[in-house]
This record gives sequence, C-alpha cells and structure tokens, in this order.
Amino acid sequence: MTALPLLSNLVQDNKLADDLVVGRAHIQRLAPELLGEIFLHCVPLPVEPISYQYAPLLLLHVSHYWRDVAKGTPQLWQDAHMGHPFKLDPCLIFQMWLDYSASLPLRVTL
Repeated sequence: MTALPLLSNLVQDNKLADDLVVGRAHIQRLAPELLGEIFLHCVPLPVEPISYQYAPLLLLHVSHYWRDVAKGTPQLWQDAHMGHPFKLDPCLIFQMWLDYSASLPLRVTL
C-alpha cells in the first residue's frame, strides 16, 4: 500500500475528528428546509399530549440550530393536544403554538 491512500485516510479521519470537536455533526449541515421536513416525521401519530418528551418541544432542546429550524417550521406547530391534567402551563403553550404556527391554522384538542 502506498503512502497516498494512508495519508488520505488520515486526513479524512482528522476532518471527522475536527467536526466532532467543534460539534458539527453531519445532520447539522443539512439545509433548514430539509431538516424541517425530517422534523415533521418526528411528530408522534396519533398526536400525544404536549410534552418535552415528544416533538416538537423535544427538538427545541437538541441544539441551537435545531431550535431555530423547529421554530421556523410552522407545520410542526399546527396541532396542540392538551392532555388532562395539564402538565405544562396551558397559556404559555397556546401562546408558543400560536407564535410558531405563524399564519397556519392551529388545531387544538383537549
């Protein structure tokens, strides 16, 4: 084996290591529109009561990039199913869903 493929592998390994050190996972490089589409498939069906355990709230706590993409994907915020008893402040949740759903219709179930 020549030194060139070994050097190439070493460079690739270092690039991956550099990416991991500075926190740039490959999914962080996806365009926000594509990542937003992926996020839409993370919403539980049937819709679960709003919780930090499920999308879309869960997506807000992964990274700043994911938070920005989730907040900028109004389709994620079209359905609000409030379980009973309320585990989160309903006024805060409704305001968040109204803000993030932007001009899209909001479906609320209790």
